[in-house]
Amino acid sequence: MKKKTSLPIFLLALVMLANALGYGTIIPLLYPYAAKFGLNDFQTGMLFVAFSLAQFVATPIMGRMSDKYGRKPLLVISMLGSALSFIVFALAKNVHTLFAARILDGITGGNVSVANAAISDIYDNDQDRTKAFAMLGATFGVGFLVGPALGGLASAYSMELPFFIAAGFCALSSLLSATLLKETHTKHDKQETTSFLGLTQLLFKPATSPILIATYLIITGQSMFYLLFQSISTHFFSVTVQEMGFFFTALGLVSILVQGFGIRIFLKKVHEKRKLFLLLVTSTIVFLILVSLTTTRNYFNLYTLLYFSLFSSQGAVLVSWLSQRVKKDDYGATLGMNQSMTSLGQVTGPFLAGMILQKYGQSPWIVLGVVTIFAAAALVIFPLHEKQEKIDIQ
Repeated sequence: MKKKTSLPIFLLALVMLANALGYGTIIPLLYPYAAKFGLNDFQTGMLFVAFSLAQFVATPIMGRMSDKYGRKPLLVISMLGSALSFIVFALAKNVHTLFAARILDGITGGNVSVANAAISDIYDNDQDRTKAFAMLGATFGVGFLVGPALGGLASAYSMELPFFIAAGFCALSSLLSATLLKETHTKHDKQETTSFLGLTQLLFKPATSPILIATYLIITGQSMFYLLFQSISTHFFSVTVQEMGFFFTALGLVSILVQGFGIRIFLKKVHEKRKLFLLLVTSTIVFLILVSLTTTRNYFNLYTLLYFSLFSSQGAVLVSWLSQRVKKDDYGATLGMNQSMTSLGQVTGPFLAGMILQKYGQSPWIVLGVVTIFAAAALVIFPLHEKQEKIDIQ
């Protein structure tokens, strides 16, 4: 990291840590909290879908607004919106308020893409930019490692307390952004904010569409695998809830190590983004096949751990690569659209996996086959050339 840019990266990491702690705190509680209101499994799933769909539409628009007004004010607004949504969720008296709170969080939840846009502002050097994206991802890993344990402990006092704690972390993140973070996009223009439909042109530009589609495919596959993993662990290997929690803690640790240190090793060995991404996806397909062939619990856990460790590196590579393909004034909108594709994958994946598992019962290998197909599809959509002229969003 360059010495002159180390402070803003550190502050962005603190902001994202507070953000991840907030979200991580409520993860173990959303399902049982929704059950208090009499929601069945499908309705609870729709609670997650409501958030992801709202984020799908709103995130690129918030990113575009950060191109116009700067990264700092949008970070402050998005984190305040999340804090408010958690408070509303904790104080909810009916199901409609629960959905309103999740939709509010989705609408204002563009903080990740705005933080990524700030990193793109800071770094012109591509390798440094990729390392910074990976560092932000590792920071998220820390938050999701500590947050669920904190939420579980707080829930012993009341089911509402973790949501107030999450709101506090988000408010702290907003305060850090407002008081300590300097604006990184100082030469933004005053163009009109592009609509969501206008931003979808990125899906049809040769410079950006392969990366956005690949993001959607791999997130869809990963979201399917989350459900698949729990199904296999529970029904084939009789894993307890406590053991499942320990395993997800291990996943968090691996994600921190890979994104904090492993990405540097990858970049030293493979310099081209396309080659690095293809290597990572090919390796994940290999481990998916190994997962499907193993009948031993220890090997199943090992191959799953390796799969997630490689997957965690793909996001940093894709985000860095995408930022190379657009001009600086379009970083926010472009990375916002990338986050939208992530949200869409998080809607599609669980929906497809649930449908397949419901139809075929405890035959999750079919889902695994579909996951592998999604991963393989991401391999074949890229143009042959690493370099591409940067585009403008009209």
